[in-house]
Amino acid sequence: MSGKSSLLILFRQKLAGESKRVAYINLEDGRIKDAPEILDEVLKWFGDEGYLLLDEITSVRDWEGWLARNHEMLKGKLQLLVSSSRKKLAVPSKPLRGGVLPYELYPLSFEEFLQFSGIEFEPTTAGMGKIEKALQDYLIYGGFPEVTLVGEKTEKVRLLNSYFKDIAGLDVAEMAEETVTTVELFGK
Repeated sequence: MSGKSSLLILFRQKLAGESKRVAYINLEDGRIKDAPEILDEVLKWFGDEGYLLLDEITSVRDWEGWLARNHEMLKGKLQLLVSSSRKKLAVPSKPLRGGVLPYELYPLSFEEFLQFSGIEFEPTTAGMGKIEKALQDYLIYGGFPEVTLVGEKTEKVRLLNSYFKDIAGLDVAEMAEETVTTVELFGK
């Protein structure tokens, strides 16, 4: 799955542009990651109305119980949108069954890549040239939304390298039920 954080941030921008009460919080942020009772603290800070977008919720202790409790108590008032790259959210435990509407995100298709990049099909030689250049970029850098939006090639490579380390070092290791760090995989 890919593009979850980017999509949540874009959704936050859209809701804020519509003057909706909204907050985005990355729960893997090192400044808050290990804070005890972080989800309760977030709710105290934000309140119980609006849109609360919680990225990587499965990295927080007792996230399932918190989500089940608050989904029931605040139904119709607080819209909770949560994401995770971990399988724990895709296969909810008993308290969450029936309360989760899952969406899986994959890299952009080439058609989506063109739309995301603002490239329209023009049946001209120059138009075909734009499409061919876009295809070359798509084949080299792929369809991760954030990478697509970055203009500089070195920044694209830096982001892709970071994604690869995260996917191989964290997600694959978790699925294999192994503890692996990116330092062990790649050095430094």
